[in-house]
Amino acid sequence: MRRALLIYNRASGRNRARRVTLVENVLSILQAAGVEASAVESQGPGRAGEQARGAIATGFDTLIACGGDGTIHDVLQGMANTQAALGVIPLGTGNVLARNLGLPLSPLSAANTLLTAEPRRIALGKIEYQRKEDSSFSYFAVAAGVGMDALLMYKLAAGNKQLGMLAYYAMGIRLGLLHALPWFEMEFTDRSSGKKRRESVAQVLASRVSNYGEVIRRVTPDANLHREDFQLLLFKSRSRLRLWRYLFSTYTRRAWKFPEVELAHATEVFCKPMATPAAHKIYAEADGEALGGLPVRITMAPNALTVLFPRDAEKRRQ
Repeated sequence: MRRALLIYNRASGRNRARRVTLVENVLSILQAAGVEASAVESQGPGRAGEQARGAIATGFDTLIACGGDGTIHDVLQGMANTQAALGVIPLGTGNVLARNLGLPLSPLSAANTLLTAEPRRIALGKIEYQRKEDSSFSYFAVAAGVGMDALLMYKLAAGNKQLGMLAYYAMGIRLGLLHALPWFEMEFTDRSSGKKRRESVAQVLASRVSNYGEVIRRVTPDANLHREDFQLLLFKSRSRLRLWRYLFSTYTRRAWKFPEVELAHATEVFCKPMATPAAHKIYAEADGEALGGLPVRITMAPNALTVLFPRDAEKRRQ
């Protein structure tokens, strides 16, 4: 890390007034260690990738995303398949990627950790989706989902995330009580058996990480950033009560069995509407960002990104 650009999201997480001060302090830590570092505010949703791409073109070897998983998602759109390294300073709500990298959740501690971090090349997920009449795609680092989780992100994107996790809880409870679980079809090849499968489901999560923090915890326990695939979580029921029981069991770590929940590993998933389309639109999301709708294809992009990992990352994640 010789020349680094910090891209920060003033609106990410809470305590906006403190955020700029924290970014300045992070900048001072890097500069005191001899890094030629500067900072720039994200120009808005979907624009940080362009800023990252421009920074790489002008000679920055490291891009540091200061924010939550949404900010990281935006930044890596301009970094995929380049040689620049991604660093993370956790300043968001969930900070899921930071947890799975083994970074301290204190921004200043994370900055000091980055000074001795190791660059490692990893795969990224890639999601192709429909937005209005056009097809588009995004890379993702944490997870991509189709179904209720994406509807939650869509509703929050149209509302107010500034209440932090409270906004997620409130909207999640509302949707869980009032919104139906429409089914859709999905196809994938199970890596353990080699068989191509077709399922009708209400939710698919293609996860690259195992630790989602304090709420849903380890719903995909065998997912790992160093693997070349994602772990799928399939929810094969229209019952909202069963979904609530499952989420409660993950939060409380109860060893309940749910025959409608299945885990599998895959490198490609295709989701499409049922022969008789659902009455409600079915949404897709990646890294907590609402994207679009069906049809959706989720694949892997191997060897796509260099990420700065703490030297004792394995110990920190335990």
